[in-house]
Amino acid sequence: MKAAAYGAETMEQMRSVGWKIGQLFTPTPPGQYLAFVPIKSGLAYLHWALEKGSIDALQKEEGKAFDGARQTLRLYDVSWIQFNGTNAHSFFDIDVNGLWGRYYWKTDRIERYFLAETGFRLRDGRYRALARSETVFMDRAHRSGQTSMRGMYVGGRFERIIPVENIFDAPIYERVHTSWSGSLAEDLTISYFADEPKPDAAARLQEYLKNLHAAAEPLGLHFQQGSEKSAAKPNLVHAHDIGSAPAAAKLAKKSKAPLVLTLHASERERAALRGRELDPAAVKQEAEALALADWVITAHSDTRNQILADGLVPEDRVVILPDLFQGVLPKAFDPGDVKKRYHLNPARPMALFSGEISHAAGADLLMTAMEHVCGVHPEAQLVFAGNGPLRSELESRAHRSAFGERIRFVGHVARDEFMDLLAACDFVIIPARTWQDEGLAHLALENGKSVLTTHQARISCVNHGQNGLVVYDNPGSVIWGLQEMFHNPMGNGHSFARHNSNMPQSLDNLAIELCVLYNNILKTANGGAQ
Repeated sequence: MKAAAYGAETMEQMRSVGWKIGQLFTPTPPGQYLAFVPIKSGLAYLHWALEKGSIDALQKEEGKAFDGARQTLRLYDVSWIQFNGTNAHSFFDIDVNGLWGRYYWKTDRIERYFLAETGFRLRDGRYRALARSETVFMDRAHRSGQTSMRGMYVGGRFERIIPVENIFDAPIYERVHTSWSGSLAEDLTISYFADEPKPDAAARLQEYLKNLHAAAEPLGLHFQQGSEKSAAKPNLVHAHDIGSAPAAAKLAKKSKAPLVLTLHASERERAALRGRELDPAAVKQEAEALALADWVITAHSDTRNQILADGLVPEDRVVILPDLFQGVLPKAFDPGDVKKRYHLNPARPMALFSGEISHAAGADLLMTAMEHVCGVHPEAQLVFAGNGPLRSELESRAHRSAFGERIRFVGHVARDEFMDLLAACDFVIIPARTWQDEGLAHLALENGKSVLTTHQARISCVNHGQNGLVVYDNPGSVIWGLQEMFHNPMGNGHSFARHNSNMPQSLDNLAIELCVLYNNILKTANGGAQ
């Protein structure tokens, strides 16, 4: 033990000495250079070396214009553009000195690409660069706001390559693939409870579960309505609402089976979205249901983080899976009521942006275009649904503008509320600068909404001039598209359901993920590794 401790201590001392040597005697590569190295979110390290001959040559070339020149580091914001030296979103200078040196740069500008140059700023305003860095990405310090993450799972009983809709815990799939060695575990019997108190929601939930269970049947999952007189002893009990959790827990205890609870939306989310106070009875009922569950399934990370913050369920027992219980809207629906919830004019048109509020998604591009459109279109309204690194910046920008009352930021919303927003909007906007998944566009089109998107998003289901418009990722083009859509959204006037195979996250894929989760839960319950 002493030897091991001494060895660990010695290695730590060697790392410390190596760090100090590196700080005092940095290796000097041949020629001049500028290195730009991100350390963590909001902090980067720049170090450079210039040749005196290069500076002398520049001074000779410029002559008297070089008098009073200041040596600087110039940093460019080159997010999502092909930088040509003049088209950066913005730039700023940092005064430095010396043929070589280093600089630690602290910034709150995350989720952006930067490029640095070192050189001299002349008195007439011109900048002469002597060295340029590579482009670097300043990453975020928190989990991404995106909750639908794509991947692939290969092999096993499925005998095909499967697109995985959610890879929140990707290592699970790797371990499952290795441990199952070409087949899943034995067939499983699942007792489920789904006693939704609202009649319309109950009918929709039962229809959804019927289709999901049919998709899971070929994978060896056999579902039966939960009751004390179940035909077969269940391997696992699954409650789809907090109201049925006590009955499900009773059966799980009797059968010595794990209890899984799906929390579609928390009471806090419902209260916030409906603009009402928390219901103490509902909060208590929800906490009691979570306490009974061995595992909890949520639809997105916000709900998961809330549960963990309340300390109601261990971190490794809360799992995110896509929630597809959303396809059918109530017949009696007034778009104006939805707009009123967010203090928008119920009689005026509304556009919807949904997703991560980031540069890649084009949120800043949309804000710039919307500011112009609001000035010429007195009725235009916009809702941003989602979170992301640019949310606070754009929300503040909207509040400072003359059109803040027509632009709303609602954050992540539960499935029912999102479907309300989708039904209430006149069209959906996907102004991305990079490739985007087609799930949102499919869902919008299936619900009778046209889509405004960009060529860069590469969304093939949007046909220009037929079910939407396809523009370029620059303000002028997006402004044109917004103006056209607000005047003629090209919707078909009614929403309709398509076959499940066209849904953005198919029931087949969700059934596969549910199968993986069930097997992992049982393996953990039997003392195996998670």
